[in-house]
Amino acid sequence: MCRLLVLVVAAGCSFRAGGAVSTDGGGGGGGGGPPDTSDACTSFSKQFDTCPLAGSAGGDLTLSGPNMYDTATGKLVTPTQQIPVTSVQLAALAGPVEAIVAHDVHLTSGATLTASGMLPVAIVAFGAVTLDSGATIVVSAGGAGARTACAGGPSAGTDDHSGASGGGGAGFGAAGGPGGDGDADQGPSAGGAGGDAAAPAPAGPLGGCPGAKGGNGADDGGAGGAGGGAVYLVAQVSITLASSSGIDAGGAGGAGGQQTGISNGDGGGGGGGAGGYVALEAPRVQNGGVLAANGGGGGEASGNGDSGRSGAPGSLVTTQAPGGTGGSPTGTDGGAGGAQLAPAGGSPNGVEDGGGGGGGGAVGFIFLVSPDVQAGVTSPTAN
Repeated sequence: MCRLLVLVVAAGCSFRAGGAVSTDGGGGGGGGGPPDTSDACTSFSKQFDTCPLAGSAGGDLTLSGPNMYDTATGKLVTPTQQIPVTSVQLAALAGPVEAIVAHDVHLTSGATLTASGMLPVAIVAFGAVTLDSGATIVVSAGGAGARTACAGGPSAGTDDHSGASGGGGAGFGAAGGPGGDGDADQGPSAGGAGGDAAAPAPAGPLGGCPGAKGGNGADDGGAGGAGGGAVYLVAQVSITLASSSGIDAGGAGGAGGQQTGISNGDGGGGGGGAGGYVALEAPRVQNGGVLAANGGGGGEASGNGDSGRSGAPGSLVTTQAPGGTGGSPTGTDGGAGGAQLAPAGGSPNGVEDGGGGGGGGAVGFIFLVSPDVQAGVTSPTAN
């Protein structure tokens, strides 16, 4: 495996920087004739210069079955082996990304590529990227590049032993849902505010935001859900997703309020995490599958001696992830996560006798950059 940490030519790696293309119409030297473009290179990415990567593209990368990629180490593994791969850290427009560089990249039918780590994941193909039927790339629920905190993030629910409130859902591509009020003895305890929508949209790959914690009652409130990660695919020729394939950058559901003792805990539900970021760039992009960066549902509150249930994670659908429900008869259900038709995170409905439910997380972002694009199914709507 050849791995760079910065975009420079490094000893031991066969990277070649292409020459610049002259645009002034004149010769660059004393001859005055047309410029020599035999070694010219034009980058095919708007995020970073692909020319210095040309020598590292090597052969094709074909994946089948389950595969895991860690952006912290640059290692690609299956349950039984490590797969040799060129891994490069690049400076994209919103921050660094960890990229797999190859010629053609092919996920066969049913294959999965699950990416984790602090940095967003990129795939740079000097040929084509193809996902066969049922193949998926997954950076959901705290996957590669998901952020642990965001400016303008949601606030936690208010603590109250007789009825704590829910945490706010995370915002990103839209606003997060507010947490529900708890049913306290001396008036309701206020639910946490939802996170803000990003303005403007991120310039490059950037992971989603986490939901806020539910307030503590006699027992702990639920933890906020992790945000979705970030994935960027760029190809010199084409990107094609077959039917039933997909890329999932959904946020995690907030955890339910906890009940560990025999007393009524009344802990608030955690807020859902926001969806992350998905971007595809190529001269031709054909999406026959689903691209999704949906928010996670808020967690259900505890109450009457029962823990609340976690909200559902955002997934490869266009409908909202439901908030946690059915675990506690007196804990308020969580709010739904954002999706295509309702991008903002939802707030809990009503107030039960126990704690307040967590707010739903909002959608993230999907970008399709191509002069020839078939958008297919995306949630939220692609930019």
